[in-house]
Amino acid sequence: MRVTVGFESCYVALIADLWAEMEAILVQHYAEDAARGDARGRVGLRLEALLLELALLWDKCEFLRWRGLLAPEQAAAVRVVVNDLHALLDVEPFDSAWPRAGVAIVRAQNRLFDEVQRVARRTARPLSQRVA
Repeated sequence: MRVTVGFESCYVALIADLWAEMEAILVQHYAEDAARGDARGRVGLRLEALLLELALLWDKCEFLRWRGLLAPEQAAAVRVVVNDLHALLDVEPFDSAWPRAGVAIVRAQNRLFDEVQRVARRTARPLSQRVA
């Protein structure tokens, strides 16, 4: 049985979780950098973990169970965003390129924001259909 009701809510929650993780990476970097610590190694590990999570999420979209639960366009939407995020965040080597990686994280967050706007536009109801 394919899930259509609630997909948008779950999808936006996934996007929010990804956004929050990226924000935490940025906050950790700036907080430790301000204290003159070397956060790049730890921040780099967190970014690598996020890239791994994105790869696993991509793979999940191919699993038979997920293909049975999601409509093809839903799975495609998840795959497109995951692919875009991975391409934006795959900055090597992270430790020696923090400014570039920081910009990459902000661009990835912008991509997530664009996706939430797309979902909102697609699911918005006209004022005439809203309950007062």
